[in-house]
Amino acid sequence: MNKYIAQAIKAAGPLNAPKAKGTVVVGCAFDCNGKMLKSMLEISNDAATPAMPEAYQQQALAIVKSFPTFLPGYLNGRTICTFIKIPVQFR
Repeated sequence: MNKYIAQAIKAAGPLNAPKAKGTVVVGCAFDCNGKMLKSMLEISNDAATPAMPEAYQQQALAIVKSFPTFLPGYLNGRTICTFIKIPVQFR
């Protein structure tokens, strides 16, 4: 997953925003077949973790939305809907 994210950031090219380093966390809900149902930015209220500029947040969201179908989650041998948080790091 990290390799996919790194390649997508490089492919997107430079952003129309001041250069920044940090992490944007995207929360994703998946159905029982591994298809992404919803993705949303996870906003930190921690003063030690400043928010990334809007352009970086939107790029992280677009990268995560471009992911292929995931393997579904399993519990007791049955597929289940899942929710995960995906960190997208900008360096």
